Amino acid sequence: MFKKGLWRSLAATLSAIFVVGLCFSLWAFDSRVDIDFALGTSSVRIVGGVGESQHFTRRTDDIADFMTQQLELLERINDEATVLLKNANNTLPLAGGSSVTLVGTGSRNPVRNVHGVGGIGNIGNDSINLTFRDGLENAGLSVNPTMWNWYDGRTGNNTAANPGGFATANTWLNALPLQAMPGQAQWDSVVDYDDAIIVFLSRGTGENNDRGRDYFQISATERALVNRAIAEDSNNGNVILVVNSSTPMQIGEFYRNAGIGAILIVGEIGSRGANSLGNILVGNVNPSGRTNCVCAVYST
Repeated sequence: MFKKGLWRSLAATLSAIFVVGLCFSLWAFDSRVDIDFALGTSSVRIVGGVGESQHFTRRTDDIADFMTQQLELLERINDEATVLLKNANNTLPLAGGSSVTLVGTGSRNPVRNVHGVGGIGNIGNDSINLTFRDGLENAGLSVNPTMWNWYDGRTGNNTAANPGGFATANTWLNALPLQAMPGQAQWDSVVDYDDAIIVFLSRGTGENNDRGRDYFQISATERALVNRAIAEDSNNGNVILVVNSSTPMQIGEFYRNAGIGAILIVGEIGSRGANSLGNILVGNVNPSGRTNCVCAVYST
């Protein structure tokens, strides 16, 4: 009887120690940054040298300096993650001071982050959310104001098939209908800004539902917009396609099209991706991203 009670007590004690240890481990893991800061220790170890893996290059107690480092890191991530899918006949880099025209709803209303998860950068603070025009002008390019102003307030609201039945924000094509494309007055302005015509294709992505196959295909609006840009391109091959989406898109027809000189996949741009795009276009940055999945040529 005594031995049975002893074993019960021992089992209860060990169980309690296990539960306390588990809770402490979970707390320590969640609080490891604060613990490291208080003790002057590090809970991580970099193997193979520091090099470029040291994202924050200096210790600081100043929040403004920390935000500066954060924005620098975000921009560097965009630099390295952008994929140069096509660059025919040395379309890129553009000469410094080139005059360009941006077309597509995504040029003015970019996809910055995935719906349903944490934002990329401080997307709620518009003072640090650079537009594509900001980024290109920061790199020394001149942007067509007539086409840019035309897209002001025009938000693409076409949606793809939504078999999951969830909110259509997750199946956002970000494109205007055919009857609402830029008019002749806007296209006439391209003549002074035709060193390159940059067409933006966007897809808003997110969680909680499947995509219909037309979500991965090029819409009639997008195809018409690209074809019009090619027709307006007096330089024959200086149309640049920017895919502002982490969703694979069926862009094989554009890859094979001789009228399109370059294709860049920039993903979601966060707050600083526009700067990266500008620097890539003029050759200040050499994009090193690679596609991380196999994309279907036809998704029918």
